[in-house]
Amino acid sequence: MMLLIFVAWVKKVPLLSPYGVFVAFQFLYNFAPWVTASLGLDTLIFPLLRDLHLAERQLYLSASANMCFGACFLGFYRRVRLEPVAAGPSHAGSRKRFFLALFPIFILSAVLGHFYGWNQITALTMNTDGSVAGGMFTVTAYVKYFFVGGYLYYLYKFGFDKWAVLLLLEHTIVMLVDGARTTYLPIALFSLFIAGDNAKNEARRGRLYLIASVGVLLSLVTRAFILTGDTSVLTKIFAPVMIEGTMGAYSSLQSLSAILKGGHPSYTFGLSYVVDPFVWFVPTGPLRDSLSFFQHWVNSISGTLGEPYSPMGGFYYEAEATAAFSYAGPAIVTSAYGIFLVWIERNKNALRMLYVTAIPTLGILFVKTIFGNLVKLFLIQLGFVLCFAFAAKLKAVLERQNTPSGTESISTEGNIL
Repeated sequence: MMLLIFVAWVKKVPLLSPYGVFVAFQFLYNFAPWVTASLGLDTLIFPLLRDLHLAERQLYLSASANMCFGACFLGFYRRVRLEPVAAGPSHAGSRKRFFLALFPIFILSAVLGHFYGWNQITALTMNTDGSVAGGMFTVTAYVKYFFVGGYLYYLYKFGFDKWAVLLLLEHTIVMLVDGARTTYLPIALFSLFIAGDNAKNEARRGRLYLIASVGVLLSLVTRAFILTGDTSVLTKIFAPVMIEGTMGAYSSLQSLSAILKGGHPSYTFGLSYVVDPFVWFVPTGPLRDSLSFFQHWVNSISGTLGEPYSPMGGFYYEAEATAAFSYAGPAIVTSAYGIFLVWIERNKNALRMLYVTAIPTLGILFVKTIFGNLVKLFLIQLGFVLCFAFAAKLKAVLERQNTPSGTESISTEGNIL
């Protein structure tokens, strides 16, 4: 971990970046299980959290991953600032019109989120007849994705400004109504990344770090006051952090435990990173499970676990990495991830649309999301951003065709509404 901090200092990598998110997650998902095992906390329901040897083994593998990640940035990283978008007279009106055009989608997202969002987790998970809930819950998810796609297109086309702040505020409201943070936190963090790129001096950048820190603290404190019980406020503040760290890492502990126990598990040899992204577009059910290489791994180790895989639904990328290449997996997969982040950073201006869609998904959620699902989220967001871009181009073409020959007009190419 100290190596990653040293590399960030040498290469001047901002902590408000995918690099900083990776460092934070690496600390959380390795420190929490080790502390739990070292202190011998009562974890009768989850026996692997009492295994100090297993927690230490994961620390060793994470250390190898950190060295590879740091080496990628030390050797190839070059910070590139996202170029600001030109603010012409036509753009000023287009920004406001685009914000207003997205307002109905905001209202629809909030209403659907209230009735069919993650706040209805019991109904979302299981219907009364025992089948997986779908229908309006799926529609709600894609409406939220569409709203996120609109925000990302705004960042791509206009940059981060006062209208982007208002759009982000609307996303905050949707998050509070819906109860889910998976779509909100990545775009909120990404907005801070862009604002950090635009900061003209260290004082302004320092204020962004302060805003991010206060935001995290307030979310923990607010949740502590909402929780009931006789425990202290301090316990309520840090308990969710430890639960996220231990339960998120539990899947990786299970994968590692299966390797240590032998039994010839069905390694994926990296095919889960190639095939499973396509498989995740198949509806949830036996067909998807039969096609998924990672699910084959889960099935092959289930006999050695004596408990459900990832019992609380958390996930840590080392679970899939060790499933692919055993002990070498974290180093190999993290190297590929580090190279990708370096490449997208160096080409963020040339590939601006790819950058604004890849970072909130592939860049931020990589550590805590199954890769197939992660790529699916990225492709959905990229598809919606492309839809907005196509609509903008189509509008510009139609306006040119409707403009009388020889008439002066302000160019609206690339704007929407």
